[in-house]
Amino acid sequence: MAGSFAGRIGKLSNVAEYHVENFGCRASRSDGEAIAAGLRSQGMSEASRPGSAHVVIVNTCSVTAEAERTARAFVRRVRRENPEARIVVTGCYAQRAPQEVAALEGVDAVIGNSHKGLAVQAAASPGRSRWSHDGTGAEASAELISVAALTQSLMRPGPLVLVDETFAHTELARLPFAADAHQTRPNLKVQDGCGNRCSFCVIPTTRGPSRSVPLEGCQEDVRRFTDGGGQELVLSGINLGRWGRDLKPARTFVDLVEAILRLTALPRLRLSSIEPMDWGADLLALFAEFAMGQRPRLAPHAHLPLQSGSDGVLRRMYRRYRPWHYAERVEAVRTLLPDAAIGADVMVGFPGETDTEFRESYDFIARSR
Repeated sequence: MAGSFAGRIGKLSNVAEYHVENFGCRASRSDGEAIAAGLRSQGMSEASRPGSAHVVIVNTCSVTAEAERTARAFVRRVRRENPEARIVVTGCYAQRAPQEVAALEGVDAVIGNSHKGLAVQAAASPGRSRWSHDGTGAEASAELISVAALTQSLMRPGPLVLVDETFAHTELARLPFAADAHQTRPNLKVQDGCGNRCSFCVIPTTRGPSRSVPLEGCQEDVRRFTDGGGQELVLSGINLGRWGRDLKPARTFVDLVEAILRLTALPRLRLSSIEPMDWGADLLALFAEFAMGQRPRLAPHAHLPLQSGSDGVLRRMYRRYRPWHYAERVEAVRTLLPDAAIGADVMVGFPGETDTEFRESYDFIARSR
């Protein structure tokens, strides 16, 4: 690959320290950990603060307008405090509004979720920096380019923008698990994207369709973590319970959990948020087997997104369950695991929500165990 973008990535001598700022959910945090691990593999070390870093990765969220505003404010602060830093913006905001992000002063590269696997190269490549163009890059217009044009784009002024709304290049969106993440309980992201199309949610646009890491890859990541002395992992994803349905042959989320518990030596596994309709009898059976006793290997924890306890609001949200379905799932978990920690997400003030519908949600939560 001589002369290509990937072939010219090497260990840097002029860029020594990085900072990754993560916004948003567990899956986003997992992405940030993977990017940080990639930068360490390039010979870089973590800076004590953004103001001293040569490269700053801003891993954004787009779930609310406030999340995007916070990311913009952070970019401006880094630019003000550390004008020589190379700033690479990635994540959901970068995917949703790449040209808007590229227009921010000081941004050198905008890497959407569709190309997040190239974030390390964009940050570490010696061929792409604002200061190599006499400071003119920040004023130049952003350009939307393809991967094929990446080599030529590296020496052009202006922010590098890599975004594909169709997520056609699945391998470019994938990030490896950071087995050396600086956490005692890191996130292992095994699934990305969502196809539910809830009326309030931008995630299908910013994360693309549901995609699963193959079972063998998940097991290998768990073994690497365990071999390194790791004690607890959190399985995470954007729509975690849909893991495996896109694989060939198709698998189920229960297949994955069971394989990790039976075929690896991981001491403790915790499950992140799982939609109510994915809490079936087979998943509860695994909790009955592995979440009991003095040292459970499956953490007695359940997070079921509720969003609303009103049937009318749930219908307008295009959620795929009704309040009574949700109540049944919570009751099943509580009956099986009386001391389990059970969490939920709830929205109030959904467009069109009446006082009566708000009260329905309030009373529903009050009745839930």
